[in-house]
Amino acid sequence: MSSIDYQKENTSMIMMGSADSGKTRVLAYLRFLCQARCLARHGRLAEKNIRQMNKFYSVGDMATENTRMEREVGFTIEISTSHIETPQRLFTMIDAPGHPDYIKNLITGASQTDSVLLVVSAAPGEFEWASSKGPIKAHVLIAHFLGRKQFVIAINKMDCVRYAEARYVEIKDSVSTLLKKLDVPTKNIHFIPVSAWIGDNIAQESPNTPWYHGPTLVELMDSIAVPTRSTEKSLCMPIHHAYKIGGIGTVVCGIIQSGTLQPGQMVSIAPFGLKAECKSIELNWDRVSIALPGDEVGINLKGVSIQDVRRGYVIGDAKDPPKVTTKFQARIIVIAPSEIHQGYQPVIDCHTSHMTCTLTKLVSKLDRSGNVIENDPKSLKMRDFAMIEIETWRPIVTEKYQDHQSMGRFILRDGKVIAVGVVECILNAW
Repeated sequence: MSSIDYQKENTSMIMMGSADSGKTRVLAYLRFLCQARCLARHGRLAEKNIRQMNKFYSVGDMATENTRMEREVGFTIEISTSHIETPQRLFTMIDAPGHPDYIKNLITGASQTDSVLLVVSAAPGEFEWASSKGPIKAHVLIAHFLGRKQFVIAINKMDCVRYAEARYVEIKDSVSTLLKKLDVPTKNIHFIPVSAWIGDNIAQESPNTPWYHGPTLVELMDSIAVPTRSTEKSLCMPIHHAYKIGGIGTVVCGIIQSGTLQPGQMVSIAPFGLKAECKSIELNWDRVSIALPGDEVGINLKGVSIQDVRRGYVIGDAKDPPKVTTKFQARIIVIAPSEIHQGYQPVIDCHTSHMTCTLTKLVSKLDRSGNVIENDPKSLKMRDFAMIEIETWRPIVTEKYQDHQSMGRFILRDGKVIAVGVVECILNAW
């Protein structure tokens, strides 16, 4: 067993930012400050790859870029999870891709976490590109509409602008304006100037920013509010990775959204209702006797093969399995300059599931208070609120938003985010 204190409060945070913001290096710095054994786990791999490649990487970067392709291209493609321990809490950090081609993976990560660490580059030209071309706005919109309310904005690469306070204030004002437009309360927005290359203000105050008098990044992470979670509801864990490990068997990974899980417990794998036994549970590579809401765990399943599980499936209690449907009624808001008609077929992203769906009926247009202003509209345009019916091409696990918020939110996407919404009523369930 490790020396990690599992009695500390557990929470999760997603790291967002454009591909050149330096978010992976921020995560690497946090990992090596808060989890020294990461070096022993990844050090040899990193040193070997650094010698073989014709570009510079630190051991920290190599440890956080998990796949060979990511190490070759130099940016994150797949979501990856890290467990770090701060003085007050245990954090599950999800490093999400910043490249627009992998927005699906970012949505998968954002749908499961409690808060957001948005890394913005202060380097000349980089913030201007990220804010004008859309990555920052898109990431903030996705996080906000998926229910993330706590934002820590790390303005990185301050060493590239010689720690100029004016540059920090400029970026802070710009991002603050965007967040306020989304009605994110000011008390839930925290800014900090950092340099992940030097380590400024990450765990210790930096003499390079005498004009900044706030907490360090680690102190900010410890201060953000953690949402309440229910252990009374039935077990629910969307799968974000599945593996076949030699000598062990089928292992699935995900974050427990509600309920509890213990070794020996029988579980149901939705949407197809397969039954399996939970042989063991690992948290941060340590075996544990129980998994609670908010824990990012790996579960060794007995009775199923790797072909039976995939991302988007949901682990539930065999006595109270997750609800499965192909048709539901939802309330949405259109956020893209597009016109939506009945029969439109976008991709729906709901928790870790991604599939094509059909808008089978435009039920009504609504005002901001939810009152009906037009029945059976012919089309929906940008900023329209509406009630619609959606039919998915395959069975999907979802619930009414009022019953389970993290399982009742979704995004409609067609190359870009078209609309966001919540499930109001399940029309067929089994």
